[in-house]
Amino acid sequence: MRLSICERNYASPILAGVAAPELQVEITRPGNAGYYLADYGWQMPNGSWMLAELHGLGKFEDDAQNDPEHTAAKTYRAALMRDANLRAMGHNVIHFKLSDTYDVKAFGSMMRGYGIPTTKPYADS
Repeated sequence: MRLSICERNYASPILAGVAAPELQVEITRPGNAGYYLADYGWQMPNGSWMLAELHGLGKFEDDAQNDPEHTAAKTYRAALMRDANLRAMGHNVIHFKLSDTYDVKAFGSMMRGYGIPTTKPYADS
C-alpha cells in the first residue's frame, strides 16, 4: 500500500502540539454540486472547519499538463476559487509546504497562530 504525502506527514501537526487532524475532509458544496476535498481538517466548536492544504509544486509544474485546459495558471485559479468558496461557506483554509514542517516548534507556532486546537501547551513558542 502506498501512502499519500498527507498520510506520511500526518504526525507533523501532532508532534507540533496541535490536535490530530482528520485526513481528506469532504466539505459538501452548495446545491448538491459534489464536494471539496481538503488534505487536513479540524472541526471547530462552532461547527466550521479549519482546513489545511499541504502543497508541493507538482500540480503547478507537471510536464504532463501540456494541454491548455490543464495549465498551471488554470490549476492555480481553480485553487483560489475553491478557497474563496470554502471561506464563503464559513470555513477557513490555510496552506503550508512540507518544508514548513521541518522545524516542529516553528510549525506548531504557525498552526496555533491560525487557531488550530492544541493538545499541549507551548508557552515558549
